[in-house]
Amino acid sequence: MINIIKLISLNKVEQKAFIYVFFVSILFLLSLIQANVLYVDDMYRVLSGYVYWNNDVRPLSTLIFKIIELGEPLTDISPLPQILSIALYSVSSIYLGKIFKVDNLIFLSLGGIAFVLSPFNLANFSFVFDSFTMGLAVFTSTTAFLITSIVLEQKLSYYRKIIIFFLILFLLVSSLCFYQGATSIYLAILTFYSLLNFIKDTNIQKSIYLFTTPLIILFISVIIYLPLKDLFVNPYASRRSQTPPFKDILNVFINNLFGLVKTVNSLLGNGNLSSFFYLLLILMMTTSILLFFYSFFKKEMSNIINFMSIINRVSSSKMV
Repeated sequence: MINIIKLISLNKVEQKAFIYVFFVSILFLLSLIQANVLYVDDMYRVLSGYVYWNNDVRPLSTLIFKIIELGEPLTDISPLPQILSIALYSVSSIYLGKIFKVDNLIFLSLGGIAFVLSPFNLANFSFVFDSFTMGLAVFTSTTAFLITSIVLEQKLSYYRKIIIFFLILFLLVSSLCFYQGATSIYLAILTFYSLLNFIKDTNIQKSIYLFTTPLIILFISVIIYLPLKDLFVNPYASRRSQTPPFKDILNVFINNLFGLVKTVNSLLGNGNLSSFFYLLLILMMTTSILLFFYSFFKKEMSNIINFMSIINRVSSSKMV
């Protein structure tokens, strides 16, 4: 029987890495935490005591803050939500190390710090209240994939697979109910996980299995979550979160891509740092593609050589 608690527990090296990641992140974000600047959402909640995220179809965010605040009205308990969020991001970074089999303390720590202190997370930590539920969404989504990856790599009975399947579904639906956008980390992990597994073992059938199984689980969790939209969401939130028509998907993708470039440029500037970032990104993508094709054709050439060797042996035996 798989011990789920043991699967998600941290060993001594991972515990040390978590401590390093957490405290370095706290030190780096200290000025942000102490700034005491409220976003519009936070300001409204502080002034009115409003505890409600249901209109954004995030019922667990409402529930968790009602538990923390012992009911209503909402009071400003910062920086506790932000510190808890940093802790959750730190644990999630160590879980990423578990997924990709990183057991070196230095690599775990440096990778975790880079993950938590990514410029794209700064806005999340700036929210006084939402930062905590965003952290919970990242944590539950990462935990879901960690358990998924371990189950995929082990032989289990049908009964045990069903139990763990429902646990993973629960975590993914919970992530959606905390903050929908954070569930995209599950897809990002899946992409790199599948690619690395294919590079290590070019078995096409196994690669398809390792990619499609987590994808199907995510798809089922979204189907379970969708009915909540009709229960909670208001017209404004519905318009804001609707998907683009199929004919506009390419234009939306291109516009979002250019928007991402503008965001990166605004964060890194238009100087050497920005150029270095794009150069590093291109090198990483090129290396990944080359490794993919190298591993694939190496395996295919090996099969062809083996096949030709067998034919040669058969021909030789017939001649004798």
